[in-house]
Amino acid sequence: MLIEFSMAFFDACADIYYRMFTGPEWQFNWLTEANVRRYFKDMAAAPRFKGYMYLNGNEAAGACFGDISDYFSTAQYYIKEIFVEQSMQRQGVGSRFLAEIEADLKKSGVDNIILSTSRNIGAYGFYKKNGYVENNETAFLVKFLRFDE
Repeated sequence: MLIEFSMAFFDACADIYYRMFTGPEWQFNWLTEANVRRYFKDMAAAPRFKGYMYLNGNEAAGACFGDISDYFSTAQYYIKEIFVEQSMQRQGVGSRFLAEIEADLKKSGVDNIILSTSRNIGAYGFYKKNGYVENNETAFLVKFLRFDE
């Protein structure tokens, strides 16, 4: 079930995210619980933060964090993070969660959703399956100033 993000679920969401990305599939061994909490707090502090929760009963089972910005004559939602509990993945939960988010944003007057992801991970296929397309007119660029292995 979709609800608007509540700080009451902050710790539960941080725990889900930490377990997922330090688990066997991702193995982000450099990630710490403190990093996750700081990252989440930074996102939630954005002036036009918009977050969603996915509840399984009364328990947090996923979240989506992003913010709304005006882009010329349109409002766009930038998904910074979206995730569901690992045990619920590959069962259609993420697609239903995303569809509910899209419906809520559309009802709120948001014109489009943007996000970035790597082409070589499962999330890329998930987004493509759910109707997201690459925008060939823009490029997401990065310059690494420090890279620790």
